[in-house]
Amino acid sequence: MIRLGLRTLIVLMIHFSSLKSFSQSGNNHQKLKVLPICYYTPETKLAVGVFLNFQTHSSKSDSISRPSSFTGSLSFTQNRQIAFESNWQHHSKRNRWMNTGRLDILKYPQVFY
Repeated sequence: MIRLGLRTLIVLMIHFSSLKSFSQSGNNHQKLKVLPICYYTPETKLAVGVFLNFQTHSSKSDSISRPSSFTGSLSFTQNRQIAFESNWQHHSKRNRWMNTGRLDILKYPQVFY
């Protein structure tokens, strides 16, 4: 069953690596970038997953506002460990408010503190 899961993840990684960023409705108002993740550590063995970055502007005509962004990653290891990590930074119109945050959900060893 683990082999089937790793094969599926490898196929998904190949698929996601072929994707490019897109712009919705022909403008640069929203962008999504998806990249594969693959790494090895002695504690977790081989890990595979996906990383995504989503950016958007609060208004098309507002050139002062900074873009808002969400980044996240999801990875699975051979030791049946799961890591979901996400960060976001939201800017309101004309940068009056900024909301930042981080959410991590881990079934993952934290060997080093």
